[in-house]
Amino acid sequence: MNTPNDPKGAIGATKTPLALIPPYAMEQTAWVHKLGSEKYGPFNWRDTGVCATTYVAAIMRHLNAWRDGEDLDPESGISHIAHVACSCNILLDAQHCGMLQDDRYRKPDGGDDSRPVWYLQTIMKRPVGK
Repeated sequence: MNTPNDPKGAIGATKTPLALIPPYAMEQTAWVHKLGSEKYGPFNWRDTGVCATTYVAAIMRHLNAWRDGEDLDPESGISHIAHVACSCNILLDAQHCGMLQDDRYRKPDGGDDSRPVWYLQTIMKRPVGK
């Protein structure tokens, strides 16, 4: 609790408000991160990089399983929603660290081509939409 005479409280108010993340959500997501670190190594995406669509597909699979009424992932026994949060964390961190291979599908400006940017860049040998 911040009191009017608490100089640390005033400084703390300018910091990232981590106390606003629900502890249960943080804990469950941490367990999913632990499983991933045991399988692939901790923070492996910072070393190898990751494709955005790999994690988008995982997010959609877990979200769809949850939407269909399955609360827990059968392999881990942890909430599908925690798996979604974990994948979102990895996407955010990989993008922040410059290790996200952005292979999202994008429509070029003014066109109706729905092929992925990486495909168009490969066949055209130049950046697309920049």
